[in-house]
Amino acid sequence: MKKRIFALVLVLALCLGGGLSLPARAMDGESRYAAEEFTAIAEPPIVLRLAYANSVETKLAFSSQTAKITCRVIGYIGVTTKIEITATLEKKVLLWWSDVQTWSAAYNGYQGTLSPQLTVASGKYRVKAVYKIYSGSKYETVTDYSAELSC
Repeated sequence: MKKRIFALVLVLALCLGGGLSLPARAMDGESRYAAEEFTAIAEPPIVLRLAYANSVETKLAFSSQTAKITCRVIGYIGVTTKIEITATLEKKVLLWWSDVQTWSAAYNGYQGTLSPQLTVASGKYRVKAVYKIYSGSKYETVTDYSAELSC
C-alpha cells in the first residue's frame, strides 16, 4: 500500500512539473551549453574621439531668471590652431525648440570659452552649441546640447 501511494505521488509530481528539469539545448548541434550557463556581458560605452579637440562642454544654469551659458573647447597644444563657437539658447514651445538668442566667438589657439548670460521668462530651455575646431586649414564640426532645464 505504501509503495502504491509513493508511486502515485511520484507520478503526480512528474506530471505537474516538479520532477526532473533538464537544461534547454539547441537541436541543431551548434550549441553544447544551456542558456542558463551564459552570462550577459555589458557593451563598453561609446567614446567620441575627436582629431582636433580633447574635450567640448556645453552647460546651462539658472540664477533667478538669468540663464548662464558655458560653451568650452579644449584642443591639443600644437594641433588645434583656431576655434569657432556658436551657442544658441533654445526654449521649448509645445513639442518644438525655438531659438531665443545666438552668440558667436572665435579664438586663436587651442582653447576657447563662450559664457553669455540672458534674462529669460519661465519655461524649459537648452543650449545648442556648434564647435568648429581647426588644425591649419582642416577642421571638424561638433554639435553638442546642454541638459534641458526649467526656469
